[in-house]
Amino acid sequence: MSMNSGHSRRTFGGDSMLFEDHFRNLRNQKIACYYWEPTEEPRALLLISHGMTEHTMVYDDIAQEMVQKGFFVFGHDHVGHGRSDGPRALINDVHELVEDSLMHIQRIRKQYPNLPLFLCGHSMGGAVAVFLAFQVPVNGMALIAPALAVNPETATFFTVTVSKLMSKFFHGSRWLQRIILLQLGIKIL
Repeated sequence: MSMNSGHSRRTFGGDSMLFEDHFRNLRNQKIACYYWEPTEEPRALLLISHGMTEHTMVYDDIAQEMVQKGFFVFGHDHVGHGRSDGPRALINDVHELVEDSLMHIQRIRKQYPNLPLFLCGHSMGGAVAVFLAFQVPVNGMALIAPALAVNPETATFFTVTVSKLMSKFFHGSRWLQRIILLQLGIKIL
């Protein structure tokens, strides 16, 4: 696997390998990365996006389980978390986390361009996963208590239906992403 830069490598019961690596984001911060690779050819990709004050290795058990199901699992410590650079647990803008996650997905897509992509996000990572889904094709998401809220006054049947239709026709548009979230009254907590 080309992701392995020799930093660290562990074997789990002969069925998977864990690689640790890093990349530099657009703000030149080191982002610590983790890759769980099945010994067989993977059938899908899974990005794990951790929550506030967590780190990716909290999800090691989930990653190992998903590798057993044929997923290539990857994740990174968000800026200010785990072994990544940045002031601890200080998030200036969630879109910076989304940008870092997009960079990470692009790195993985070079190795696996045609595999389906799934996202798993907890809390803050759930918000990151939702914003990612507006920017890259995603085959599915598992959100664990995502840091999102819906305003019931603005999330009427009509606005929800129109938003769903618009997202199908204008997938990946940043301005549309903001319009849809505003229509639904969704805000990041």
